[in-house]
Amino acid sequence: MPVTKQEFLYRKFVRVRERNQITLPNEILSAMNISSGDFVEVLRAADGSIQIRPTRIISSLNSPEARHQESLAEKEIQDKNCGQLTDIADVFKDAAKKRSPKPRKAAAAAAAGVSAATK
Repeated sequence: MPVTKQEFLYRKFVRVRERNQITLPNEILSAMNISSGDFVEVLRAADGSIQIRPTRIISSLNSPEARHQESLAEKEIQDKNCGQLTDIADVFKDAAKKRSPKPRKAAAAAAAGVSAATK
C-alpha cells in the first residue's frame, strides 16, 4: 500500500536492536507528552502497520489514580454526560468512537469537497 506524505506529521527510521528494542525519537516523545517510565500501547493493524499510543495502567483499585478516575466517572454520571450501553456491540462502537481522532474543519471540508477558504 503506497503511503503519501500527508498521512504523517513526522517520519524517521530507527533500528531494531538486541531484545527487539527500538528508541523512539525525542520529537515524537515530546509531542506526545511521553516520558521515561510511561507506558505505551502497541497495535498491529490488518494492513501490517504498527501504531504506538500513550496509555496509563492503573494497577490497584485503591490507588490515588484509580480513586481519581472513579471520581471523574461519577461526575460524568452526575452531569448526565454519559449514555447507556445495552450490549457488547454498543461497547465496541463507543470505544471506537472515543479512540478515533476528531477531524479538523479543513479536513472535513476537503472530504466534503468544499474549500475551507470559502467558509
